[in-house]
This record gives sequence, structure tokens and C-alpha cells, in this order.
Amino acid sequence: MATNSFLLSLLAGILLLLSSINVARADLEITDVFTVQTGGDSTGGCDARLNPLLDDWLTESLFSLTAAIDAVDAYDRRFEVRYAMLAFFSFEIQDTIGTQQENPTRYRTWNKIRQNMAEVKNLLEHDTVLPGGGDFKFPKERFWLHCHSTFLTEQSSTSPALDYEGKEIKKDDKTITIQELDAYQKAIDKEPNVKPWWSGTNTDQNGYYFSEDGRNYCQGDHLGVTASIKLLQAEGGQAVTKPEIASVILCPYAFDNTRNPDNYRDANAKLKKDVRLEDVLPKSTTLVHEAFHAVHGDKFLAGSDEKCA
Repeated sequence: MATNSFLLSLLAGILLLLSSINVARADLEITDVFTVQTGGDSTGGCDARLNPLLDDWLTESLFSLTAAIDAVDAYDRRFEVRYAMLAFFSFEIQDTIGTQQENPTRYRTWNKIRQNMAEVKNLLEHDTVLPGGGDFKFPKERFWLHCHSTFLTEQSSTSPALDYEGKEIKKDDKTITIQELDAYQKAIDKEPNVKPWWSGTNTDQNGYYFSEDGRNYCQGDHLGVTASIKLLQAEGGQAVTKPEIASVILCPYAFDNTRNPDNYRDANAKLKKDVRLEDVLPKSTTLVHEAFHAVHGDKFLAGSDEKCA
């Protein structure tokens, strides 16, 4: 479906702003934000994508999130923002946001939209200075980045279940299988072709991914996927006290496809009447999209072909 002229003009304005920014080497690097898988494509490594590509993607992502937050803040002053928030978030058009006292439900909805963006920006800018002090909310040890799904090894639902240290999970001294674990039963029963994949062979991230169609994730034109990895302990398969790991996989197609422009300058040059929105979004938007999953959960913004447990 082609984008309508209004949304296209709004997007054009944003792209024009971002295309004027010199996306050069920034002080912040992708390895500051994520635990990045090393190595080549055969083990999901990002060595060939790191410098400058992923660092440039990070810079573009931060600029786009900043522009989006600034636009949301200008709701009362800019009619195009009001129409955009209706189109993208079903946020009813009114002349003003209003106040928390006048319309608490509307204000909370607006604030939630803004906060969702701000939290993703907080992850990507790796801002360790929090208001009022406290621990950093998004330590990179909890956020992994891979550049292919080839680091995963295929398993059977009847394979022995392994814990977060790679040890067999036992109950009453008896090894139990993946499908016998309550923590994984829902994922296995969800689709008839679902298959578990183990991440501990090529990484230190010992956990399971569950592919709904049974295949490795990076197939065809898949751009990426994000999974929440639950850490289970050996005795009984109970969850450990450590927080879940958000694991982001960027597929080769996200980097190598010829449909999406390489950057915001190229995206701006592609804008024209009846262009499809997905055809003018620069490649770095895949990183932004998966970052939303990483922060807000793997079902947030999820489509039918990228859900995992």
C-alpha cells in the first residue's frame, strides 16, 4: 500500500532534517551499548559490520529517536504531529494534549508513547547518569547483539534441557528434556512446527530460542529478531535470580538488501509520490525496531514472522 501524501510529506521533513546531519564516527560505539558477538557470519559474529557501519547505525538511531521525541513534545504546536500520532498510535486528534488533571487517561497515553521512545533512547545512548542516582537500567551484559542466527544450534524438544551454565537440568537426579520444562512448554505447544535452538555452543549466552516454523531465523528477507532469554538453573529448571537477557539478531538481509537506502541522505533522495514507506526507511531502522523489542519485550511491535520465546 502506498503512503498517503500527508504522511509522506511528514516523513520527508524528518528525513530532510536527518539527512543534513553528518553521520561520522561518534564517541559512542555499538560495543558500549551491547555485548556484541565476535567472529564472522558462520557464528553470528559482527566483526565485518562493526566499524563504521554499526556505529553509524547507532548514531542514526539516536538522531531519529531524538527527532521523534521532540516531535511528540511539540504536539500542541504542530498539526502534522497530531495527524502522525493518530496514524501511527491511534492517538485521537485534539488541539492540545491537555493536562493530567483535565484528562488523565489521554495524558497518560501521550506520556506512555513518549516514555517508550525515551527508554529506547536511554538504552542506545548508554546514559549511565540517572535522575536521582541508582544503578544503570540497561547494562550491556543484559543486551546481546548478533549479526546472523548461525550461532544457534538446532535441538529437539526431547533433547536434554541445559541450564544457564550449560549443565543438564535434573529433577530427582533424573535428566529432564526441554519439553518437560514448564518454562518452555508454552513456547513448544504454540505452533506445530516449533523447534528449540541452543545458543551456548558458540556464545556464553546459555539459553533457548524457539523458532515457530522450525527454521533458523535469518531466512530470505528476514531483517531481524529479538528474544528474551530466561536463565534456568540445573536443579528442577527453576528461574535464577539474574534478569533475562535481551538478545538482538540482525540478519544479513538487513545489511545487504538493495531495497532500503543505506542512510538518511539516500532515503531522502528516494522520496516521491506513491513511494512505499518501507522502501524509504534506511537500513538503520532495523536496529531501532529491535531495540524497542529489547527494551519493551519481544512481543512489542512484533509481527507474525518474528515472534519468539
